[in-house]
Amino acid sequence: MQLFYREKGKGYPLIILHGLWGASENWLPVANLLAEHFHVFLPDLRNHGRSPRHPEHTYQAMSEDVREFITGLKLAVPPHIIGHSMGGKTVMELLLTYPSFVRKAILVDIAPVAYPLSAEHKRILHYMKSIPINEFKERKDLLISLRQQFPEEKFVQLVLKNISKTDKYFEWKTNPDFIQKNMENGVMMQYFEWNMPNDGDLWNQLKRDASHLHAIGITAVWIPPAYKALKQDDEGYGTYDLYDLGEFDQKETIRTKYGTKQQLQEMIDELHKNQVGVYLDAVMNHKAGADYTEKFMAREVNPDQRTEQLGEPYEIEGWTGFNFPGRGNKYSDFKWHWYHFSGIDCDVVTGKKGIFQIVGEGKTWSEGVDDENGNYDFLMFADIDFDHPEVVEEMKKWGIWVSQELHLDGMRLDAIKHINDQFIAHFLEAVRAKQGQQFYAVGEYWKNDKDSLDKYLSEVKYKIDLFDVPLHYHFFQASQKGRDYDLQELFNDTLVNAHPDLAVTFVDNHDSQKNSSLESQVKDWFKPLAYGLILLRKDGYPCIFYGDYYSIKRKQSPHRPILDILLDARKKYAHGEQLDYFDHPNTIGFTRKGDEAHPHSGLALLISNGEDGDKIMQVGTEHQGEIWHEITGNRQEEVTIDEEGNGKFTVSGSKLAVWVVKI
Repeated sequence: MQLFYREKGKGYPLIILHGLWGASENWLPVANLLAEHFHVFLPDLRNHGRSPRHPEHTYQAMSEDVREFITGLKLAVPPHIIGHSMGGKTVMELLLTYPSFVRKAILVDIAPVAYPLSAEHKRILHYMKSIPINEFKERKDLLISLRQQFPEEKFVQLVLKNISKTDKYFEWKTNPDFIQKNMENGVMMQYFEWNMPNDGDLWNQLKRDASHLHAIGITAVWIPPAYKALKQDDEGYGTYDLYDLGEFDQKETIRTKYGTKQQLQEMIDELHKNQVGVYLDAVMNHKAGADYTEKFMAREVNPDQRTEQLGEPYEIEGWTGFNFPGRGNKYSDFKWHWYHFSGIDCDVVTGKKGIFQIVGEGKTWSEGVDDENGNYDFLMFADIDFDHPEVVEEMKKWGIWVSQELHLDGMRLDAIKHINDQFIAHFLEAVRAKQGQQFYAVGEYWKNDKDSLDKYLSEVKYKIDLFDVPLHYHFFQASQKGRDYDLQELFNDTLVNAHPDLAVTFVDNHDSQKNSSLESQVKDWFKPLAYGLILLRKDGYPCIFYGDYYSIKRKQSPHRPILDILLDARKKYAHGEQLDYFDHPNTIGFTRKGDEAHPHSGLALLISNGEDGDKIMQVGTEHQGEIWHEITGNRQEEVTIDEEGNGKFTVSGSKLAVWVVKI
C-alpha cells in the first residue's frame, strides 16, 4: 500500500508514526523542531488521513505498509522511528519481523501488552457508528453535534481530522468497522476467587503463571484488591489503607492475603514481560478497620428506603478515624475523619447496627448513584462521601499514585452503582491525564437491567466499560431451565447487544459463585456453551473466571480442557464477519468467515440445550470445497463446504460444537 506522507528537514532519516484516529499533521509541530537535525518523514497509516482505505486493519498489515514505505524511500541507512500509541504497536511489530529496517525506535504512550480500545477511542467509535454523518450539510451543525458528545475541544478536533466533505455532504475518512473488528482478540482473566488461601502466595503464583497465560491467549489479568484490609485474611474488599500494598506493619501484618508489595511488583513486571496487562481491583466506596472512634451527629434511616428517616438526628459514636500509624505520612499525609463519610453501619455506644446517615453541613446521600432502596449510596462499613472536595482530591491522588507505582494498565472499579457517577468520570480523567488515554477501566454495576447500564454509560460519557450482568443472568437462567429456556432470547436486552464495544462478557465471577452474596452460579453443564458464546463471538471483551479455569477451594475445575480449546480457537479462528443463526429455541449457532490476516481462520459454532441438532450455515464462498471438523471432540463426522459456502453442521444434545477447517 502506498502511504501518503509529509517530509521535513535534512539529515539522518527519522519516521514518525501517529496513533489511532490521528494523522501525519498531528506531529507537524514536533517534526518542525526535529527537522533542524533530521530528515523527518510523516506518513499517514492505512485508514487514516490521506492514505488508502482497506478492510484489514491489523498491526501486521500496518507494519508491512511501513516496510514498503521505507523500501520506497531508498534510504542509504536504516531510519530511526518514533511510534505513538497505535503507531508504537506498529513499530513493535516491524521490529519483530524486520529488525534490520530500523536503526533506533522510540515508543510513546504504549507498552508491549495487548490493550483494549481506550475509553476515548470507544467514545469516538460509538459516535462514528451511531451518527448519520452524511445527513449533515453545514459544518456548524456538525460542530454542534460533536461538542454535545465531546465537551473537550481536543477530541472535537481529533474527530474532525477523520471527516471529509464531498460536494453534498460529510463522510468519514475511514470505516469504523475496519478499526473495531481488527483490534486484537483480547481476553481478560479474573485471577482469584473468594476462597483463595491466606498464605501470601498469590502474587508468586501469578508470577510463575505469566508465560502460560500469554501462551493460552490471556491478554490481561484482573487482580484482587492489593492493599491492606481490616485483617490479613480479608479478600481486600474491607479496605483499610489504599497506600499500603503489603509494605507496612499494620493490622498485625505486613503482607496482605496475597503477598508483599515487592512480590506484587515482581509479579507485574513478569506479566508485562509476557505481554499480559494488569488491572487492579479498586475498592473506593468504603473504608473499614478504623484506628479509633469519633462522635458525630447522625440519623438512622430505613434500610429499604434510605431517604426515609427513622427519627431525629442524635449523637452516635462510630469507627471513622483513620491515621495509619504503621505508615505515617509516607505517600500521603491525608487522615480520615467522620466528615469524610456519608454513613456508618453501627453506633458503638449502643451497639445498634443499621444504616446511620451522618449529619453535617452539606451532608446528604450522593446523587449519581443507583435508585434502588430510594438511594443506594450506602453499601457497607464507613461509606465514603464523594461530594466532599477533600475526599475527591485524595482519591484522585491515590488513583494516579497507585497506577504509577505499580505500572498498571487499567482498573476494575468495584461497586460503582454506589458511587457518585461524576466522581468516577473525573477520577478516570485524572488518571488518564497521567497514564495515557489507553488506561483501561471496567466498572462493576451489578444490576440485571440493561436500561440502568445504558443510563450510567451515558452519564459518564462512555468513559468506562461495564460487566454485562444481564447476559450473566441469561446464562444462569438458561442453565437452570434446560430445554425449557428459549436460546433465541440469550442476547436480548444485554449490554453486549446494545454496546458491543463497551461490554465485558463473563459467565461467573467471585460475586456469583456459590455461597457469595450475589450467588447466581451457572450450572456446570451450561458453562462450556456460555464460554463458547463469549469467546468466539466478535462482540464484547470476554473475561475468564479463575474458579472456572483453575479451581475453587483448591478443587480442580472440570472446565479447563474445554476452555483451552476455546481460547486457542479464539486466537486462530474467531475472525472476520459474523452471521447469526438464532432461529430455534433449542439449537442456535453462528459463523465467523475468517480473514486474510489469519490463515485458515473462520469457524461455525452450535449449542444445544435439548436433543442433538443440526443447522445449515454459511461460512463464505472462499471456503468452498474445504473439509471441516469439530474440535471439542463432541462430533466425529466431517463437513464439506459447498459451492455457496454452506455446510450442514451438527451438535450433540446439551453440548457445544466448534467446527473449523481441517488442515
